[in-house]
Amino acid sequence: MIRTTLSLCAQGAAVDMFSNNLSIFEVIEDVAPHTYPFVLPRVVYVVAVCREDGDPQVVKAKVVCDLDGKQLFASSITLDFQDKPRTRQVMTLHGLMVEHPGKLRFRLLCKGVLRQTGFTILAKPSVGLPTLGAAKSPKPKGVAKKKTKKR
Repeated sequence: MIRTTLSLCAQGAAVDMFSNNLSIFEVIEDVAPHTYPFVLPRVVYVVAVCREDGDPQVVKAKVVCDLDGKQLFASSITLDFQDKPRTRQVMTLHGLMVEHPGKLRFRLLCKGVLRQTGFTILAKPSVGLPTLGAAKSPKPKGVAKKKTKKR
């Protein structure tokens, strides 16, 4: 039976070409944009899948991304185990348009939902959460406005 062992969203991921180790950077838990709509510049969906003896070497699957049930992206993929018990898929999306707050969800489908993961797009920025979108620069405190003399 094919099953997932890991499923997450991040801002970056890399597979080392010598050791084949996977490094994941800046896992996304919540996003607090300043305005709507906004564009997520980069989302990396990482999923690790394992199989048992007797399961096929190559499996057709589908990755679907939706915001509160409205599909934003879908792609067919091939999971190729290459005679190994597990494989992983690293998919990078650039420029994902988000129109409103809600639950952004990524699902791996293969004869039903194998795994889903996602994160919340918050309505308002919160302290300590990453913010995306057009930010206004705050006025520095204690800086007096320069007065000009009239002649």
